Amino acid sequence: MGEEFQTMTERLDRIERLSLIAAKPVLLVEEAAIFTGFSVQHLYRLTSAKQIPHYKKDRKLYFKKSELEEWMLEHRVQTNEEIERQKLLIRQAFERGERLTTFTGNQIGHTVDFRKVVSELRDEGFLIKDYWEKASDGRKFKVYYHENATPEAVRGQNN
Repeated sequence: MGEEFQTMTERLDRIERLSLIAAKPVLLVEEAAIFTGFSVQHLYRLTSAKQIPHYKKDRKLYFKKSELEEWMLEHRVQTNEEIERQKLLIRQAFERGERLTTFTGNQIGHTVDFRKVVSELRDEGFLIKDYWEKASDGRKFKVYYHENATPEAVRGQNN
């Protein structure tokens, strides 16, 4: 009976701590460790390297919970379905005879990894060629095009 009571008391203490953390907008380092799942030592390393958003006052570390959530979710990984949809949009642009740069390709595909999409399309046997151009400010950039674009599409782009 005493052991069960101890276990129940520990669980209630944990629930109380978690509910306090849930209600607070600003966390101390120990609370931030519970919230993020990182150890206190790891959080100290991250703050020392300025890799995590934090605040210091009177030699204490504080974390804004909303900033921690944003920081933890800042590198979203796309689903295979999203990647395939983007690849299809880019492929269709190539088939229409459009010449794409990384910038325009990212706009069409709503992706930051246009070159990876080009590489995957090439691996699938889609004929994409490229060449270098020079911008008016002297910077060089690569232009990609589909080798077998219809003559009408290429002519329409040259007008």
